[in-house]
This record gives sequence, C-alpha cells and structure tokens, in this order.
Amino acid sequence: MYTQDTIGDVNRLLESGKSFLCEKDRIDLTSLEIFTIDPSNAKDLDDALSMEELDDTYRVGVHITDVTFYVEKDSHIDIEAYERATTFYPGKCMNPHNMLPSPLIKMLFSLIPGEVRPSISIFFTFDKKEVLLNTQIRKSYIKSTKQLSYREVQNIILNKETTFPDSLCKQIHDLFYIAKKQRSKPIG
Repeated sequence: MYTQDTIGDVNRLLESGKSFLCEKDRIDLTSLEIFTIDPSNAKDLDDALSMEELDDTYRVGVHITDVTFYVEKDSHIDIEAYERATTFYPGKCMNPHNMLPSPLIKMLFSLIPGEVRPSISIFFTFDKKEVLLNTQIRKSYIKSTKQLSYREVQNIILNKETTFPDSLCKQIHDLFYIAKKQRSKPIG
C-alpha cells in the first residue's frame, strides 16, 4: 500500500498528459529497432537494448526508462520510492512489492512495444575488434519494437528456428558476440 499523498500524486500524474516530445535536449530514437529482454511474465519492462552496425563500428544502446521525467524530486512518489529502495519479488504466485506504484509502471514507465517512452540512453561504440572507443549518455525517447523472453533470446543465440525477423536475430547475435568478447578481457 501507498500513502494517500502518494496515491494523489499518482492520480494527478496519470491525468496530466505530460509530454516529453517537447523537450529540446531529448533525441528521437524511435526509428531504431529496440527490444526488451525479460522473464516471459514480466510487467515492468524498464530497460531495452539496441545494436547498430555502422561502417566501421558497432554501437550498442542500453535504454533505461526515464522515471525522473514524470516523478519530481521530493514529491510524495519520490520520497516513498526512496524509502522502499527497490522492488521486491517474493516468488511465484505472489505480487511484487513495487518501489513505484503499479499504475505508473504499467501506464507510463514500461517499455511496451509500440509505445513511445522517455528514456536515458547509454551508447557504447566499439570498433570491429571489439575495442571500446567511446561512451555517450543522452536523454531520448524510444519505441520498443519487441518484447523478448530469456528463452526466446537463448533460442536465437543457439540458432534454433524462430519466427523473428533476420535483422533482430542479427542484433542478438552481434550483442552476444560483443558481450562474450568483453567478458573474456581482463579488467583494469
């Protein structure tokens, strides 16, 4: 349960119709093929990936829901989320103890395919030898194109037959390859 003040803030926020499309410093990434990877029954899709193969580089994008666009610092929602600190998943057949109210997660924060959402995007640019060349963090708005489960991604990686587009399968393979190369490098 949330406090009455928090519930009031949630209702006002849901009714406000606040638009992030007007923010000048937010880049439009809705043309990228962006996808989430979560458990098959996930409701809070708060992060997504993209993979672009450019002329002589790869650009990996990690896109995180920009909750701060909606939730003002020191608001009742912010204070209660700070006190809760995390979302707790007690197990199967039990509802999670959410850090943020469920209506906000479902209606504003989840990166649901086809829905444009405000995001913080972190880009990692690698050369063709998987050397990290640079990183960049940008405010953005994105539109997820696909919600994938861990099993579906594993099937793509293992080259099992899938019905997903070749472009998506290639991105998954490229991401897996780069991640595998990065894990094999010594830290430091």
